[in-house]
Amino acid sequence: MDLSFPGTGEEFLQLFSCRESEKTEIALNGAYNIKNARVLEFHDKRNKAVITLEASRFFEAQIFEIFSGLPAMEEYQSTCIMPLLPVSLDGGKTWKVSFSLRIVS
Repeated sequence: MDLSFPGTGEEFLQLFSCRESEKTEIALNGAYNIKNARVLEFHDKRNKAVITLEASRFFEAQIFEIFSGLPAMEEYQSTCIMPLLPVSLDGGKTWKVSFSLRIVS
């Protein structure tokens, strides 16, 4: 999933990983590996909005920024969120997970 914010860095975005009653701020450094999250909160400071990604199971996530890739004109485009859920099933077994995305401003 790609979310586009007004820019990169702490003046534009705060990122939190939530589990149960624990909320941890993730330092913004370009690429992040988050473990055992139930909820990710993206606080868009410029637009005063909170975007929440919540799962019915604990998950890991890789989050990284996408740039234009143009030489000498590198511009931020979006932030990519890749939820990771390892699954190993025996024959005939099922497995379910659901995600919800909420935007509050």
